[in-house]
Amino acid sequence: MKRNVILPICLFLLVFSCTGAHADHGWYIKGSGGASLLDDATFSGGGQSRDVSFDTGLALAGTAGYDFEGFRIEAELGLRENDVNSVDGVSAEGNLTTNSLLVNALYDFDNASRLTPYLGAGLGGADILANDIKVGSRTLDDDQIVFAYQLKAGLGYDLGKDLALSLDYSYFSSADPQFNGVNAEYRNHTLAFGLNFALN
Repeated sequence: MKRNVILPICLFLLVFSCTGAHADHGWYIKGSGGASLLDDATFSGGGQSRDVSFDTGLALAGTAGYDFEGFRIEAELGLRENDVNSVDGVSAEGNLTTNSLLVNALYDFDNASRLTPYLGAGLGGADILANDIKVGSRTLDDDQIVFAYQLKAGLGYDLGKDLALSLDYSYFSSADPQFNGVNAEYRNHTLAFGLNFALN
């Protein structure tokens, strides 16, 4: 749990200790990939509750948006996958896979350098799949579409007029999903590198 607290704090301080770069307005696309850090969760049902922990997993996303010279709106299609590490401290198998579609609004802190800090938030939905997770006497193999949101902070670096690198942190959360009658929790921290192409 400590790494999930320290990570966003460090990135937040990094963002506000740097200055940003001016980005041209217009349409853009972005691809990103990195680490999916899923918080420990309580799975409860049938009068019982279990503590489930997860390994660090993979996060991928594809984005298309429009830059209004400092303010951006974008649609983001994401994938996060995390294997189960343990249930009540005992090694376990299975994984959670999350497919999401969110609309993000972001603000760029533009200035004269190549670095551009930004903050944003997104709303949308997520299809969360439990794949063969054993919780007590039950094996969870189910999925549910739920409301989801995220808070974002990042730092972009201009490589040229139409190309930029980025480092993104996202706190991604959803309404609690239910798998085969078992209620679960979902709180995710994602750290990813991205490549942004301006379509001017």
